Amino acid sequence: MHPIKHSIRLARVSTRRLTPSCPTKLFVYAQVAVDIPLFTALTYKVPAILADSLEVGHLVQVPFRNRAKTGLVMRLSDTLEDPSIASKIRPIEDIVDSEALMNARGTEFLQFIADYYLAPIGQVARLALPSFVRLEGLKHYRLADAPADGAPETDGLPELDDDLRAVLEHLAKSKESVACKDLKALRKGLTYTHMSTLEAHPRVEVTYEEDDAKVKAKTDKFYRIAPLPDGESLDDQRLGSKQLRILDFIAELLESGRENVSLTEIREAISAPHSSLNALEERGLLTMTEEEVYRDPFDREPVQPPEDHAPTASQKKVLDAIGRAQAEDRFEGFVLHGVTGSGKTEVYMRAIRAEIAAGRRAMVLLPEIALTPQFVAVFRAHFGEQIAVLHSALTPAQKFDQWRRIKRNEVNIVIGARSALFAPLEKIGIIIVDEEHDTSFKQGEGARYNARDMALVRGKLENARVVLGSATPSLESYHNAKSGRLTYLAMPDRVADRPMPTVEIVDLRDKDEGPPGPSDVLSDELLKAMERTLKDEMQVILFLNRRGFSPCVTCQSCGHIFKCINCDVSMTYHRHQESLRCHHCDYSIRMPESCPECSDPKINRQGTGTERLHGHLVELFPRAQIARLDRDTSGGKKLGRIIRAFRRAEIDILVGTQMVTKGHDFPGVVTVGVVMADLSLNFPDFRAAERTFQLLTQVAGRAGRSHDPGHVYIQSFNPGHYSLLAAREHDYARFSERELQLRRELAYPPFGYLIAIKFEAANEGRCIQAARDYSTAARRVFKEDKALAESVFMLGPAMAPLSRLKGKSRWQILLKSRSRQAVRKLAIGMLNGVAHFEPNKSNYRDVRIIVDVDPVHML
Repeated sequence: MHPIKHSIRLARVSTRRLTPSCPTKLFVYAQVAVDIPLFTALTYKVPAILADSLEVGHLVQVPFRNRAKTGLVMRLSDTLEDPSIASKIRPIEDIVDSEALMNARGTEFLQFIADYYLAPIGQVARLALPSFVRLEGLKHYRLADAPADGAPETDGLPELDDDLRAVLEHLAKSKESVACKDLKALRKGLTYTHMSTLEAHPRVEVTYEEDDAKVKAKTDKFYRIAPLPDGESLDDQRLGSKQLRILDFIAELLESGRENVSLTEIREAISAPHSSLNALEERGLLTMTEEEVYRDPFDREPVQPPEDHAPTASQKKVLDAIGRAQAEDRFEGFVLHGVTGSGKTEVYMRAIRAEIAAGRRAMVLLPEIALTPQFVAVFRAHFGEQIAVLHSALTPAQKFDQWRRIKRNEVNIVIGARSALFAPLEKIGIIIVDEEHDTSFKQGEGARYNARDMALVRGKLENARVVLGSATPSLESYHNAKSGRLTYLAMPDRVADRPMPTVEIVDLRDKDEGPPGPSDVLSDELLKAMERTLKDEMQVILFLNRRGFSPCVTCQSCGHIFKCINCDVSMTYHRHQESLRCHHCDYSIRMPESCPECSDPKINRQGTGTERLHGHLVELFPRAQIARLDRDTSGGKKLGRIIRAFRRAEIDILVGTQMVTKGHDFPGVVTVGVVMADLSLNFPDFRAAERTFQLLTQVAGRAGRSHDPGHVYIQSFNPGHYSLLAAREHDYARFSERELQLRRELAYPPFGYLIAIKFEAANEGRCIQAARDYSTAARRVFKEDKALAESVFMLGPAMAPLSRLKGKSRWQILLKSRSRQAVRKLAIGMLNGVAHFEPNKSNYRDVRIIVDVDPVHML
């Protein structure tokens, strides 16, 4: 396939504007978000040299203490709120790049996130800026070879001063591209803006590179056949056989309408072509140009041509509802509740195609894009190279290319994980959040935003449609739809009238009472179903949300439990590595031969993980092809290989953690077994029942997606739990009614609002003291505002359920109220009371204090 390419000479954006017909208002001050733990942007003066070019969204270099920092311009103004500090405000040093990295809507979006999640603005701004644009060395210069025709290099150019001539001389001596910051060091007072004058020079080339990671634009050589002088032919050239093969290969591709042929393509067809190419170029038979090419972020498995399906009645009804908002080009939020196999992806593609036809673009957010390669493959089949992807599985170089493709408006669709929400995509018409219930959309570090919720905010700012799709919508989204805040769209049936899989709950309590069977992990009902499935040459998925061999290791004599030295959890035994490993901090030790407490060699490996289950299945079904899909087996490219092999029916039984539930479409699967359905029910979290229902429904949805009916077996010691009973009947309404009633009584979301203040420190005493001081500040707010004390409930300070994690003691305070305004008022009052928003005044710099607005995990 021909590589995607783009000229290495980038489009220039002049920093000198044309003189307007009427005076332009010049701003004097700029609010700049700097990546430091401050909750407000810093104020800087706008120097006169930058006054007519600085815009909101520019990346600038500013002085901070005794060094320079890179920051994002959030706002511009001509006055100060406090004029008395004018003399203390320092000026911006320079604009890092002449083109703004985002528009005013983008900075407004970042400011909203910072305000809502009570997070430092610099920390939020960092989310929107890839690593390669956060460096001072963003821009690199290089001097290309002089033109062969000897044309003057200064024709039509502004006269260069001594500083710029010194830069050109330095570039002429350097064989590599030189960072802009290094060129600035040549002459005192030389600025980025001043240096941008060089970009009009015909020999000066600009690239965007990251010095530390060595991420830079990738180039390839492209060849064309040069016309022969009149009267000459190839027979007169005395060419070697390889040279003739190269010319024939290039000529054949050029005849098909191509402009040129890349070196990569030539190397794939002809081995070791370099010396022959050089010889052909020296003799004037080939011309070569070097151009930038984008690194391919896709797994280049052949893409199947798209099938044209007529929409089902429910799909058409959904598309009509979205289409009305598209026709009026207005913001509207939708909750698309479609059962597994109902064709939600088809709805997404048709809605996106309508937006593209109207000249708008689309953004698609997935919980873990690396786990759903077939989703991207389907989109590529329909939209080709119009797609850019952004997710953690890409290399830094691939992210570099994808971000620039988006910034250059070369794509119409961005697909990615939660961070793709900040992609610099313009003219957004629709934002789709697939599997919107997934907790992966909640950021776990830094600014703890929820990409699902913020997609609605960005959609409103962009005047776009926002579709939250799921077979098991979060109760917050479902309640918002039923109460009219969002539009509810239902797709209750599978395509082609395929039935939902039958679900059977297997009572494991009966297993303990009867005679022992062939397996101590799998019930007789599930084993018989697996045997029938394998006999019919169909496939099985077994879901066990616990990796490793044994989750708990104890001493048989003294009862010693092998726990992590950094975390308050037991270590998991991994047989393949013969090690004990902590799944929270990754601390590991070799499996000991005896107990460290009593030296007894009798060590029990209790419980079952995916590794042990996999080995057990090999013994039970020696002729079957069995694979395991969890974090221990899916590193790098292994994940894609396992999924592809299973889809091609090269694997009979797939054992996995919740990775197997993530929206995969495996047409050969007819039997699904949930080995331990109670695991997620036992978490100390008010969302435990909801997550259990979602997991069971999602994994059950992998069965019976083709012509053969599916069967699901849920093994449980608590078979009467309402979440299991509702999952058995595929009855979301029944589950939501029961669960919402409980949430309403206890004032939990969606009927209440939570803010968690979490404390982590190596010194437990300091952690406890910080938690107590914060709670004391909250009680002072209660004393001053009696109405607030009656409407907000404070739990804690208390030890967190995971009291020690990664070597840190953990305490927390939970604020809960039926009023969002009230709980935020208390939180802000508490944080102000301990100078939380002024880190320089904090008494707890050795304590990590996390403010988690709308937490989704309570551990």
